[in-house]
Amino acid sequence: MSNTAKRLLGLIALLALVGLGLSLYLTWATWSTSSLAGCQTDGLVDCDHVLTSHWSKWLGIPVSLFGSLVYTSILAACVLVASRFRRIGETSLLCMSLLAAGSAAWFIGLQFFLLQSLCLYCLGVHLCSLAICTLTIFYLKSVSAASNEDQMRALLGVMEQSPAQNFEQSGSAAGGIKPWIASGLASLSLVVLMCGQILYQPPGIVFEKIESTEPQENESVVSTSSSETNTIEQLQEENQPIELSNSVDPALDETANEVDGDGVARRFIQFAALKKPIDVASLPILGSPKAKQVMVEMLDYTCRHCRHFHPNIHAATERYGDQISFVILHVPLGKSCNPHVRHEHRDHRNACEYARLALNIWKLKREKFAEYHNWLMESDTPPTLGSAKSYALKLAGKEVLLDQDLASESLNKVADNSDDLMALRGGLPMLLTEGGKLQGIPRSEQEWFEFLENELLLTPLE
Repeated sequence: MSNTAKRLLGLIALLALVGLGLSLYLTWATWSTSSLAGCQTDGLVDCDHVLTSHWSKWLGIPVSLFGSLVYTSILAACVLVASRFRRIGETSLLCMSLLAAGSAAWFIGLQFFLLQSLCLYCLGVHLCSLAICTLTIFYLKSVSAASNEDQMRALLGVMEQSPAQNFEQSGSAAGGIKPWIASGLASLSLVVLMCGQILYQPPGIVFEKIESTEPQENESVVSTSSSETNTIEQLQEENQPIELSNSVDPALDETANEVDGDGVARRFIQFAALKKPIDVASLPILGSPKAKQVMVEMLDYTCRHCRHFHPNIHAATERYGDQISFVILHVPLGKSCNPHVRHEHRDHRNACEYARLALNIWKLKREKFAEYHNWLMESDTPPTLGSAKSYALKLAGKEVLLDQDLASESLNKVADNSDDLMALRGGLPMLLTEGGKLQGIPRSEQEWFEFLENELLLTPLE
């Protein structure tokens, strides 16, 4: 084997090790539903969406696990090539590299054209596959050229070995490997992969139960008490520190008032995925705070997956009426208000403004929030910021844009919501029930309705 061939084989083995490491990490992240380090949701880059889609699995098994097996086979083939089983090793290497490259082309196409989201770690794996295939072709050409040269030298009497002996010893690509067998097996495996993903359609939504020992609910009866707890605005005016994460849970505080500052009955519910009980009556909500079942929806108005999910919310309220309501926790993906966003994508440049306007509408005109929220979410893309401001002015007046106290409170709410989403290690949209979290987008209304009726025991209206 020439020095060039040895170097190429070494590079192939090195890339296979890198691909193996990335594939194992992706397998762990898929099975544990963990977010990938350094792969935050940022416009086109959305690792969580890619890994939670059904295209990340084959018959329910993470495709990255099969990728790990392919890279392990490539490493084994490199060992065989370096040993006396060179012919088998080169055939195996060609087969596995073609399979890896074909799979890479398939998954890159899915991410760009179907999912319209990219996973950086996945792309790293695919680049390793394409590079390995390219290097394998160069390697086989190199050993083939070397083999032809040795045979020619033997024919001319320069070498002591006969052409037949030299050919048998080299086992080179000139006739040693079986390219048709290698390409045929690779093509067959690729067809099995593609058919398995196309024909097998797993559920579009994934529900994960979360254990919690916290009290689930504490409802208050409407009271005529006129006393009110300090609001965030009052604390700021009095220069008192705001301890949002360490404050006493109102559900456990005997001195907590039974109505909020707007005279609405408080209703504290402990969601297992959240650290503290939340007062569903004091937060933006679609439906009645007295509903039998309350879900939390974490969303961003500039998140296209959130917008795709929104029709399911409307369908649920139409089908089940006051049995269910949805608390809206705004988690804008804008850098100016979300401390966890490091690089803001252009698609999210107005995310903070949309969330602030919606929260201000809730504080000023609660009865108009659902109208404004649905208006923002009704199309595939959000309206222009100018249109959003104009509509907010129409619904709530100039105060919706000018009140600085409202703006400050909105920022505090957004920061808290962002912390909650980071703790849950997932992407948007995310829905919470009292006992777990739901991710993904239903493939049909029927799948969504079956979840609500089986898990939350809702019944359709007559």
